[in-house]
Amino acid sequence: MAESSNDHSPAPRDAAVAHPESIGSYRIRALLGEGGFGYVYLAEQSAPVRRLVALKVLKPGIDSMRVVARFQAEQQALALMDHPNVARVYGSGVTESGRPYFAMEYIDGPGIIAFSNREKLTVTERIKMFIAVCDGVQHAHKRGIVHRDLKPTNIVVSTSGMPTPKVIDFGIAKALDDHDPNMPELTHVGHLVGTATYASPEQILGVAEGLDARSDVYSLGVVLAELLGGALPLDLRGLRGALLTQTVMYAEPVNASQMLEGIPYERAKAIAEERGTTVDGLRRALHGDLDDIISKALEKEPAERYPSAIELSADLVRTLHQQPIRARSRGPVYRIRKFTRRHAKSIAVTTVVAALLASAGTYALIRSNEADAARGESFAAIRARADAQAEAVDMLELLVGLLRDENSEGAPGTRRMDLKTRLEQISNRGAQLALDHQLEADLRLHLGRAFLSLRDFEQAEREARRCVEIADGLGRVDPLFTSMRGELLLAAVEREAGDPARSSSVLRGVEDRMRLLELNAESAHFDLLELASLQAKLALEQGLTQLALGNADTAVLDFNEALDRSPPKSVSHVATSNAARTGKIDALLTLGRAHDAELLAHELLAAQTAVLPPGHRWIAATRSALGEALYMQGRVADAEPLIASSDALLSSTLSAESSLVRASSRRVDELARRLGRAVSRGPTVPEVTSQQRAAEGPAPKP
Repeated sequence: MAESSNDHSPAPRDAAVAHPESIGSYRIRALLGEGGFGYVYLAEQSAPVRRLVALKVLKPGIDSMRVVARFQAEQQALALMDHPNVARVYGSGVTESGRPYFAMEYIDGPGIIAFSNREKLTVTERIKMFIAVCDGVQHAHKRGIVHRDLKPTNIVVSTSGMPTPKVIDFGIAKALDDHDPNMPELTHVGHLVGTATYASPEQILGVAEGLDARSDVYSLGVVLAELLGGALPLDLRGLRGALLTQTVMYAEPVNASQMLEGIPYERAKAIAEERGTTVDGLRRALHGDLDDIISKALEKEPAERYPSAIELSADLVRTLHQQPIRARSRGPVYRIRKFTRRHAKSIAVTTVVAALLASAGTYALIRSNEADAARGESFAAIRARADAQAEAVDMLELLVGLLRDENSEGAPGTRRMDLKTRLEQISNRGAQLALDHQLEADLRLHLGRAFLSLRDFEQAEREARRCVEIADGLGRVDPLFTSMRGELLLAAVEREAGDPARSSSVLRGVEDRMRLLELNAESAHFDLLELASLQAKLALEQGLTQLALGNADTAVLDFNEALDRSPPKSVSHVATSNAARTGKIDALLTLGRAHDAELLAHELLAAQTAVLPPGHRWIAATRSALGEALYMQGRVADAEPLIASSDALLSSTLSAESSLVRASSRRVDELARRLGRAVSRGPTVPEVTSQQRAAEGPAPKP
């Protein structure tokens, strides 16, 4: 709970209040805090399980029969929630004196802003943590539960293990807001359940009926502004009655990048330092996209805000990856600026070519528009079609970002975002747009890869088949080999779903098509770099499938071919070569060639640590495989810390369904059987400095 403290020290007690020693099966250990409508106790539950809980008990005076009934009704909905960024509600009941209570997950950490300031999280780290909060709120919204009292103290960061933000008190505001005439202070306009500063205008104006997810989006916008900018965009503290309602209706929130201007310089400097930057640096970081994202969340009209928490977080993901956001008009200047920022290194090379092509491109566009007009297509229709294409490009950019980060380590408390919801939204939206066939095929390819990463094999297969169908129907040579990439994805889906024989059959068809491509490569003017990259990808998939079929010898040959064919200048080279080396290590271990696997693991670790941050999941996975090679050679003492630390990192940052986690867990189990005891759980993979690497010396030679 936000009111909790790490040392469980009791809060000062009101001498006039007799606090109970126990409530039901809960033994009271300390008073954690007191809010406007209840007390929060640290309690120990004895049955059906023993655990510490935060027990929130309503104060006398707001415990009417209707409130009790609402609490009990809310409990049914709250029991359905199961999300790492939402505090669990274990149960509810009524004390002997008739006062309702909730037993909730006890969280031993501060509010999100207090934690972020204490740890001096950067703006980027705060955004990543906030994305996890949006994930939790979206989880509740999908179950029909609106919080209605989101504020920093209701978003608590658990500090047991990896810091994780958790939203608390879901459903309590709704249960209390029952318009009971005995509680006028809670239901009059301007006196609502919750805190006016973070409440949406419709809540403050008394529109109790029909409050939906967009009210929570507004509150999230206020929290985000304060989390990033260090101040409130619209300070309503101390306002009451008509002054409050007039301010809410007519005053415009201050942009996040401008909030420091009205603050004494020393305070502004302290706020910037808490974010690891200067005052000017913080203004620059917040100016532009973040200002626009927060402004959209804080629109006074609900219809003008983001429709859901996940849409808000999607724009935050886009801005982290320098992609166009939804919160502002996507004019050509804006898109060019975004493109330039993302691809700064290549702009110098392409500027001259772009200048040479500009006149021809403009003429082609004019002729195209004239032809469209001649066919009777209105300007509005042309514009709508162009907008559809632009939206599809945005969806592709978002997908690439999601695929890149789906298994990556982020700021404290982040987790895999609710990808499936986003992917389904993108898939449905893509079906509604009149897209260029090549663009739609590419969109389906990326969607299929994303669904495969979530192990949603049915949806991944559907997207892969749609990709192949669209690409095969282009009626011309597919310049990006999208059809064959779709078939390779289909083969991967079959293999991961447990049918490597079908995967092998699909790959044989791809191999036949590849031979035809190779024969016609020069005459068809193929992009030879793309072709070589595709050949390497085919060899990689063949190796993985042969390994799944138990043909480790053949798999080694395929992985070698993938490494030989992958062109270093291709975009996919790093991922392909890493996967091929990892697969080859697994194949060597399967063949019992532990020493060869050890040598290759050392080689791969050297390559990985040169370009990846310490503790990256690829490094952890390779260290785990190295551990297996060591214990296969009888070097158990050397293997145990490698396997244990790698498993700790992988299991704490990736989904349990991840292939890396499953492989790591298998190694832990196998080592435990060899040891005859549990594997000692060490810390996560430590940071390895260049000095430490030098001290360790080079990898052993054959």
